[in-house]
Amino acid sequence: MKTMAQVDEALSKRYDGPLQQVQGRDYIPWDEAMRHLINIFGNDGLDVGIREVRLESVPNQDGKSSSYGYMSIVTLTFKTSDTQPFTRDALGFSEISYTNAGKPQMDMAIKGAVSGGIPRGTVLLGDGGGLFLYSEGKAKAAKGTTTPSVDRTTVQAATTRKEGLSSKQLDVLRNKKLPEGLITALDTMQDWKQRKDIFSEIIYMDKAQAVEALKRHGIEEEEELPF
Repeated sequence: MKTMAQVDEALSKRYDGPLQQVQGRDYIPWDEAMRHLINIFGNDGLDVGIREVRLESVPNQDGKSSSYGYMSIVTLTFKTSDTQPFTRDALGFSEISYTNAGKPQMDMAIKGAVSGGIPRGTVLLGDGGGLFLYSEGKAKAAKGTTTPSVDRTTVQAATTRKEGLSSKQLDVLRNKKLPEGLITALDTMQDWKQRKDIFSEIIYMDKAQAVEALKRHGIEEEEELPF
């Protein structure tokens, strides 16, 4: 556990880790936010709590239809060795996505809502937690221009990649001896965030576990016709 002086020193420096671009603005990915907070407060200086998770409807741009997703209230509790703990609450939201077979991915949306609240709680710590990204985003929007995220690390490249799995990720799946049809189905998914989440889920599984997990997400090999 760190002292408050160590925490203050760490937070006095602007966040300079990996970023993810969403709708032209830079954000800190949830896993990088967690890593950043652990570096600042130590492994025993951070607790993540979930106060609430609920289903919400959001009007679509056409004003006639709605989409559904889950909203969460996440509480981050920070502890130091020489002060009282303090907390930051933040909202997270994740729209419900669907498998290729049309099944709603409720569990993925709930996980996304919770993880989405972590970066929003992190920025409440100031520029050391990435607060400056919001003012920079507003400035770019006011000028009508956006700047692509800088590929600072290979982690960021994997996080923001939208055109498909990287060659290294494909090698990982092939080393598991997964059927090529399953690999192709995952690689060509249109929902890049879901593709990333599924890959992260199966990366440490063996072949049988990975095949079963992909099946739960509606990704299965097509049966060969008998002619």
